Amino acid sequence: MKRFTETNIWDEDWWLDIPPEYKLFWFYLKDKCNHAGIWRPNSRLFEVMIGVKIDLKIALDYFNKDKLRCEILKSGHWFILDFFVFQYGETFNIANRVHKSIQDIYNQEQIVLRSIRGLKDLKDGVKDKDKDKDKYLEKGVKGEKQTSEKSKDFIDEIVDCFSQSYSENFKIDYVITNQGKEKGCAGKILKLYKEKWPESNSEETLKSLKTYFDACCQINDNWLSTNMSLSIIISKFNEINNKLKNGNKPGRNGRGTTDEELAGLVAKHFATDYTKQ
Repeated sequence: MKRFTETNIWDEDWWLDIPPEYKLFWFYLKDKCNHAGIWRPNSRLFEVMIGVKIDLKIALDYFNKDKLRCEILKSGHWFILDFFVFQYGETFNIANRVHKSIQDIYNQEQIVLRSIRGLKDLKDGVKDKDKDKDKYLEKGVKGEKQTSEKSKDFIDEIVDCFSQSYSENFKIDYVITNQGKEKGCAGKILKLYKEKWPESNSEETLKSLKTYFDACCQINDNWLSTNMSLSIIISKFNEINNKLKNGNKPGRNGRGTTDEELAGLVAKHFATDYTKQ
């Protein structure tokens, strides 16, 4: 197996400051990890080959001296944070079978794709479709006829609104996997809201959606928390709203809304039964 290597490492202070055996161990780690950048800690083979003892805790201290380079996962395995982007680039394409196999490994290790450092784009390999441009996109926030461009601008604001909620609650940036699909889901959420409150202006709509998105990101459900996105809100709309209405403990940040407030939020702002079309 061939891999790229960073030649500038010979000029980096953190690496120059560590003892020779740990310098070599860093190269060993990068070569022996799997193709997803994950290594099962076992220094015995290295110690036999080199003839020196390695302390894994000390190794981590050296490697993470000025920057977090290796993270210990829940499984106890080590994850080289910059591995994917350095080896494969800044785009993760699920249609690529190598990338798909890496995604499977990340799922097993409970690594969220959007958390990969340096990743700028996620692709699912599916071509975007307009599907008649969704008729609601031609209507303004108050229901009056507006230009298509203005409608698209408001859909972008909804996407930004969700991105803000995601970042605030999960403490990582929200990476858009498919721009067309993202806008389509935002438009569907807007349509559901407008069915309940057709006279709501743009400011009121965004404020209500922000509260709703915060609540969605705080749901105490591991799978939903890991996969939360606009498309998940649409595909799991009734399930999410039932969780919010029936009681939801604070999420990972311990913040948020009481059960009564969440129940009132869903009942007040959204049509309750959503059927996929």
